[in-house]
Amino acid sequence: MKLTKQEFVKAIQNYQTHIQRINQLSQITKTNAHESPLFDIANDYYDLLRIACDIPHDTKLHDLDFFVYELDFGARYYPGCYVDSQGNEIPLKTPEDLYNALCTTWGEYHPRQ
Repeated sequence: MKLTKQEFVKAIQNYQTHIQRINQLSQITKTNAHESPLFDIANDYYDLLRIACDIPHDTKLHDLDFFVYELDFGARYYPGCYVDSQGNEIPLKTPEDLYNALCTTWGEYHPRQ
């Protein structure tokens, strides 16, 4: 992981803010702002986050995707919704939880404070 936990959390929060603004724009204009160039910026940010985290391009981002899209940045988290291959719960309530999960999943990385 090229980012510290603090840097990672800030990056996730910035990404979340951008997505929220796109959603607000969609509601106000009654259009799908996700199809606009504004969303391309969000996708570019997501790619930069992947690079900053030193995630190989061909790696599937199950934890990151699940946290962002399925759990709405942790807002829809519930106990047991995400488990490892042994059935152990992986909490994904916060960006900090996500950082720990990503570091643990990759094995060669260890969470940094």
